[in-house]
Amino acid sequence: GLEGLTDYNRAKSAARAAIERTPDDASLARTFERVARTARDQGMLLEHYERVAARKDADFQQVREGIELALRVSEFARAEKLLMRAGAMLKGQNADTSQKTWVLTRLSDCRKRVGDVTGAIRYLDQAVEFADEDQAEVLLRALAHLSSGEGGDIEVAAKTFTRLLAIDPTDSSLWQPLLGIFRKLGDRARFDNFADQCLKDLISPVDRAHVELARAKFLIEVLRDERAAVPSLKAVLDEHPGDPHASDLLTQILQKN
Repeated sequence: GLEGLTDYNRAKSAARAAIERTPDDASLARTFERVARTARDQGMLLEHYERVAARKDADFQQVREGIELALRVSEFARAEKLLMRAGAMLKGQNADTSQKTWVLTRLSDCRKRVGDVTGAIRYLDQAVEFADEDQAEVLLRALAHLSSGEGGDIEVAAKTFTRLLAIDPTDSSLWQPLLGIFRKLGDRARFDNFADQCLKDLISPVDRAHVELARAKFLIEVLRDERAAVPSLKAVLDEHPGDPHASDLLTQILQKN
């Protein structure tokens, strides 16, 4: 038997030659898989899963095993091809949404691994729509991080952080980055609307002072309108008396004007 061999090269060559001659032979396919597993040849085993996936009667679970193997050995292009096959198998109204989520998140990971952040964002955004409530929040946070990073999509980031804040409006890990995103967008109306919403939701004087200081800096550094920042700086000092940054900025502006 195969288990008694120490050099599997001949067995592997024979199995490969046989399966290439008769690719639809189920018995040969099982032999090919057995040789690959016994020889602990990950590349050969991945070949087996690729043949399985190419069959019209392919089993989703086996295709998934092939995807997991391809990802494990960092064969991202081959993993993506198997993922596309898995996605095609899941088309239809009765498809398992958790499996769709699984496929889309792995496609996103493959795109990210090859440097395609735009593609990674697109697949992750789709995955959110199929995820259950608990998983959706985890995926939304991943999407927010990805889309707000280098090569990301700032509008997707704004939409995603806003969606997350609907779950917890007081989460500083969400509203603080979103203030930064609206600053980058440079739209005063959007910044002001979000800052005003934060002030309605936040109770802590320190947090409220943070929002007003961010607004003042936005007006000074982005819109170059120092006078417009005076009310916000005064609001910072009302919330957090003695704040050195706000005090210095306000003093400088008043001295100039």
